[in-house]
Amino acid sequence: MAGLAYIFLHHHLGAIFGWIVTILVGAMTFLAATLSFSNIEQGERLRASEARYRALTELTTDVTVIIGPDFRSRYVSQSVYSITGYHPHEVVGQFRQRFILPEDIPLLESALKLAIQNPGQTQPVQVFRGQPKNSDEIRYYEGQFTNLLAEPSIAGIVMGVRDVTDRELALQAARYAQQRYQALFERSHEAVFMLDLHGRVLDHNQRAAELLAALPQPLTGRAFTDLLRLTPPNISSEALLAGDALPPFEVQFATPGQDLLVGEVSASLVHAEDGQPLCFQYLVRDVTPRKRVENELGYRALHDALTGLANRALLEQEIEAALESGSETGQGFVVVYIDVDDFKAVNDKYGHDAGDHYLRALAAALRGAVRLSDSVARVGGDEFVILLLGVRVQEAFETVAVKIRTLFPIPFAPAGRQVDVAVSIGFSCYPEDGNTIGGLLRHADLAMYRDKSNPR
Repeated sequence: MAGLAYIFLHHHLGAIFGWIVTILVGAMTFLAATLSFSNIEQGERLRASEARYRALTELTTDVTVIIGPDFRSRYVSQSVYSITGYHPHEVVGQFRQRFILPEDIPLLESALKLAIQNPGQTQPVQVFRGQPKNSDEIRYYEGQFTNLLAEPSIAGIVMGVRDVTDRELALQAARYAQQRYQALFERSHEAVFMLDLHGRVLDHNQRAAELLAALPQPLTGRAFTDLLRLTPPNISSEALLAGDALPPFEVQFATPGQDLLVGEVSASLVHAEDGQPLCFQYLVRDVTPRKRVENELGYRALHDALTGLANRALLEQEIEAALESGSETGQGFVVVYIDVDDFKAVNDKYGHDAGDHYLRALAAALRGAVRLSDSVARVGGDEFVILLLGVRVQEAFETVAVKIRTLFPIPFAPAGRQVDVAVSIGFSCYPEDGNTIGGLLRHADLAMYRDKSNPR
């Protein structure tokens, strides 16, 4: 058996060795191919990584600068050309000197020193200015320093730079607009109130504080209507919110005492940048002097200049109002006509100044003889009319007539004397004697003349 094995091996040893060699060569070939494929894959990964790096540092609009501890730039990305006009080789070693405005270099150096003192950390840089190559334009930039001195592959401070000129110019414009508005807000001759959408005071200028100095302070946080004596019906926040333009309207502020303080308000709606309603703005112009003049003119138009009583125009308005009320409620009233007998003798004997003094004294006496709800008017030189509201019977008139006659003689003292004169009185009742102003006055006037003709 051993011999047979020997003969088999002797005859087949070469073939067996060949098989072994073939297997080893195949294995080595497979291993070499595998290693070669692995190297190719690794190379592709490296190239892809490099491409990504280039995309981040070379193709982006942000600029990457690597700075050494000596403050000199050792690397500048290609994107520096797009924002500075300089090629990388023109600014390597002198980035800050070539590009950054000299007055802003200390700002960057200070931030760079902080970055050097804090390894591995990022230090933001405030906005600084630069001047592109061959340009008078000033651009604005922001950046950051990252300390990578400990990284062998970098061994420097990495600076990222971004052009923020558009943003800064917009901010400057906004700040300018705000400063301009604030200057107008504070220096305006008109009082300015900013109200929230519920009508509460958010802010006001100094003029508003001066105008309403007599009111309890502070004004902010209070409803604007709380500052007024009455809320005018034309304050309509709903109309403003709906986009309607409100015409100027007048308000009277609730100043202490009887002081008149009137403002003319121009209201508008302020919108936010997104177009949504933000607040109301009220511009208030002090029109108190004008209102005083208007009130004075209106008073003079309706009152007798000598006695201060109502004149014929105001008397007719009051009778008209009484007629309208009477037609609705059935309530009556009485018109009393009064004439001073022989008043001319007062003027002739004592002069017109004394006559005026007498008429003023008579007016005051008549005003004191009736109720506050009644009206007394002077309708001629020595003729007066009293409007008694809420009465309609002759007994009421006779009571008043007796009271008026007891006023005479009217005490007054021209040159220390007293004038003894009498009066004639007539009356008309609504609705028995008429339902028009003219008819009631004529009826009372005729009754007065009948009284004058009666001997006393």
